[in-house]
Amino acid sequence: RMPVQVKGTKRRDFSKDEISFSVAISDLHNYLNDGGALFFVVYVNAEAGNESSQIYYAALTPIKIRTILRKATSQKSIGIKLKRFPKDEDEKTSIVINCIEQCKKQMSYGVAILPTLDELCRNGAVERLEIPIATNGNVDPRQFLLSNDVYVYAKLKGSAVVQPIEMIPKGVVIAEVQPACVMAEGRVFYDKVRIRCGERTVITTFGQSVSLIADKKAKKLRIEYKSSDSLRNFALDL
Repeated sequence: RMPVQVKGTKRRDFSKDEISFSVAISDLHNYLNDGGALFFVVYVNAEAGNESSQIYYAALTPIKIRTILRKATSQKSIGIKLKRFPKDEDEKTSIVINCIEQCKKQMSYGVAILPTLDELCRNGAVERLEIPIATNGNVDPRQFLLSNDVYVYAKLKGSAVVQPIEMIPKGVVIAEVQPACVMAEGRVFYDKVRIRCGERTVITTFGQSVSLIADKKAKKLRIEYKSSDSLRNFALDL
């Protein structure tokens, strides 16, 4: 079960992937006390009988709410960012499931003072770090991780539970090295490639000079060349 808040507003422009919407500070405190909420804003255009709408959402977990409230000073309201709600049913379900699971993990720490990652690392208290996500099984977990808020949890030495860290990392990238066969005229130049996958781009690099940069949204590919500082690698890449 997930608390939900829905707001509606008349708009003509449905083209934005992200919007800002003003929310009362008192409402945010109420959502925090409830253990989080899914917040929806519906853009509605009912002019000339041509009714249409676009839904935007924000998964307001306790850590997310705390992050927003830290930016507030004495004002009575603050703008929050909302993303376009997907049309795919599996993506919708995964957003709800993940929000519920994150809220469960964070609920008991509602207003408690949480140590920062730097503090935990300095104290040597961290046994391991976890970045859990929950989907319905039909959604690629890697892509879901890149396109949604990421929450970091720490398993502390001597503790049986993991606790949330007061942070929401931005610009998350998944990096890996994969075996490959990069060759020309029968000669193999490289036997592996490095892949860095972000929310919008996938960068495939072979050697130290050449990268193929794919823009997933624009569906475009470009080649980037940057000379290596090593003479041997420079010659091979050329």
